[in-house]
Amino acid sequence: MKKSIVRSVIYLISVFSLTNCGIKKATDPTPEVGSASASFNGTAWKSEYAGALTGGSGSTQLLTVVIQLTEKDNSEFVSIGVSPFTGIGTFNYGGTNKIVFNLKYKGKNYSATQIGGNAGTGTIKITEFVDSKGILNPGKVVGEFSGTIKSTTTTEILTITNGKFTAIKVL
Repeated sequence: MKKSIVRSVIYLISVFSLTNCGIKKATDPTPEVGSASASFNGTAWKSEYAGALTGGSGSTQLLTVVIQLTEKDNSEFVSIGVSPFTGIGTFNYGGTNKIVFNLKYKGKNYSATQIGGNAGTGTIKITEFVDSKGILNPGKVVGEFSGTIKSTTTTEILTITNGKFTAIKVL
């Protein structure tokens, strides 16, 4: 009798486990991918993917934000690097700060990586920073960007207004 009860319990546990395999529950995490928007020379632009990571520490800490059309489509993108990254605040590019700002829009590359160079000026403003606690518990970086940026091959200047992003921070 005891053997049949044990077998019945094992059978019920097995059936319950198998019937629940692969069923997505409301508490399962949904991967977040971030988003961004801006206007380039007055034309609205939207991204469905924005990610961020930090590395280093103290005066060598670096924040990198990568924004692209979708997770798999990087034909147009914005790439921002801030060093040293000190947390929430405003960071200016185009002067002596170590800000890297690259952009690809409509097949043209733009860059403001030349410190003190004549490659444009602007502002990166970080309004929220939540550090990640591992790959299953990502953080986020929320911010704004605006300014001008110069083409890497011509003298064309692109004006950026109303740039906003929410980037998911994995590392």
